[in-house]
Amino acid sequence: MFCKKLWICGSIILLPVLVNAQITDKKKGTAADQKELAVSLGNLKDPLTTLEDIKKQKNFTLPKGYRMGSTTVYFSGEGFTSVVSFQLTGNSLEPMRRILDKCKAGSVITFDGIMLIDSSNNIRYVDGPTYYFSPRPAIKNANDSLVNELRILAAKDFVAGKAYFSGSNFSNAIVIQLKGPGLIQGSIDRCAPGTIVVFENAIYRNPDRTLSKPVNTTIKLL
Repeated sequence: MFCKKLWICGSIILLPVLVNAQITDKKKGTAADQKELAVSLGNLKDPLTTLEDIKKQKNFTLPKGYRMGSTTVYFSGEGFTSVVSFQLTGNSLEPMRRILDKCKAGSVITFDGIMLIDSSNNIRYVDGPTYYFSPRPAIKNANDSLVNELRILAAKDFVAGKAYFSGSNFSNAIVIQLKGPGLIQGSIDRCAPGTIVVFENAIYRNPDRTLSKPVNTTIKLL
């Protein structure tokens, strides 16, 4: 376990993450396929979501043949002055509802070390999903499809690359080193028609832990 830095709305947060996460059978020590045992929160597949969508979810969607044991849930970003952790047992989200209600646009929720139990009571651990709360509606008076493209990129778990912001609302261009989810959300919230965002060799980690191809693109909000 180590901590990665998240830059959200002008603050640096340390968020615990798993190093070289694997699913392991506690009894036998064998490795399993991370993608095969993927876990999501209800029907949420994209890391970029809203508080309204999260509140609709009642439990986890688990791989066939497994039941939920427990997971550590980390809350950070907007609404939290420091990282808050919660030990969740079972498949219901109700025990953490009080903390969930404190979330707002810019909050980040990470489910870490999810324990899965099969029909033979073998225990396996899987690296859980991370969800980022985006504001809704999107940036006022900007093209919706371009804003959506930016917000989807903002929620990616970046491992390398840079993002440049210039134009409207950026009298001086800024450069952000991309490493972790939510790093550019604060800058995106400043965007307006006329803002230019450039992604240079941006590489992110997919839900199945594989790495994306480098993203080199320029988005100009209209």
